[in-house]
Amino acid sequence: MCFYSTTHTYCGADGGGGGAEEGSGGGYREYDRSVCLQMVGRAGRPQFDTEGVAVIMTQKETYDRYTNLLSGSEPVESCLHECFPEHLNAEVVLGTVRDMASATAWLRTTFLYIRIRQAPRTYGMERPPAGAAASGAAYDEWLVGRLVGGAVARLAEVGLVGRERCSSS
Repeated sequence: MCFYSTTHTYCGADGGGGGAEEGSGGGYREYDRSVCLQMVGRAGRPQFDTEGVAVIMTQKETYDRYTNLLSGSEPVESCLHECFPEHLNAEVVLGTVRDMASATAWLRTTFLYIRIRQAPRTYGMERPPAGAAASGAAYDEWLVGRLVGGAVARLAEVGLVGRERCSSS
């Protein structure tokens, strides 16, 4: 029995065939790394079998790209920062995030948080200021001010969230 995954099935919808390239108006472009990893990750699902096989058919010029990606020698980066305000807003709507403390707690559960701690410049953040080592309360405070605080400010500007003091009772 063969399992396969396309960009449609890995997103949870039924779809046709797929591949390492995605057609785009008369030409082809390589799938993003995260899309490839997601599709390969769906190739072997423990609830259905004990092993899985992913087959990537590609050109000779891109063979090393996929070999390095799948062997783990290339870091996988988060793209959550590109649309962080939208995701934060969704968490507010769901009730997961109610204030800065819960926003910080939610951020700390994300892959973005892990990657920012390891490579802040990759995500447009300079190294933490002096006294805010890459762990602990000072670092979390810095992240809140830079990432969560900025996203909340943008959402408030367009009227998607309101900011008010919470009562202590």
